[in-house]
Amino acid sequence: MGFESFDVIDTIKSQLENMCPGVVSCADIVTVVAVRKSRRDSTIANLSAANSDLPSPALNLSGLITTSIKSNCPSAGGDGNLAPLDVTSPTSFDNAYFKNLLSKKGLLHSDQQLFNGGSTDFQVGAYSSDLGSFQIDFANAMVMMGNLSPLTGTSGQIRKNCMKVN
Repeated sequence: MGFESFDVIDTIKSQLENMCPGVVSCADIVTVVAVRKSRRDSTIANLSAANSDLPSPALNLSGLITTSIKSNCPSAGGDGNLAPLDVTSPTSFDNAYFKNLLSKKGLLHSDQQLFNGGSTDFQVGAYSSDLGSFQIDFANAMVMMGNLSPLTGTSGQIRKNCMKVN
C-alpha cells in the first residue's frame, strides 16, 4: 500500500472522526469489505512478524524481472514507484495473476513458486481457469485472516490518524 493509499484512508478516517469520534478504527476502514468490524489498531509495528510472515525482499528475482519492471525501479530513488503484481490487468480483480504464473510471468519469486512443479501447481491451474472459484476462495480467506486474533475491546486503540499512534 503506497502513501497515497494512506491519504485516502486518512480522508475517510477524518470524515468518520467528525461524525463518530473514536468509533471506527483504521483497521476497520482497510478491511471493511471483507471482515467484521470492531477491531482495534495496534500500537506497534512488528518487524519480527513481518520478516517471518512476509516474503523476504532479498529473494533472487533476476529470472523474473523484465525490462519494463526495471525501468519502474531505478537503482537510485523511485521509492514511491509501484509495480503491479498482475501486469496483465493491474486494475481489475480477476484471475489473470494465476494465468501469469502459468506463463512464468510472476513478479515475485515467492509468488512464482506457487507454479513451479510443486504441490500447488494444480490450484494455480484451477484458479486460472475458474474465476468464480478464485473469488469465492479469496473472500473466504479474507474473512479467515480478519478473524486471526484481531484487537478488540480495550486492546489496542482507535487511531485518530491512521499513519501514527495516538
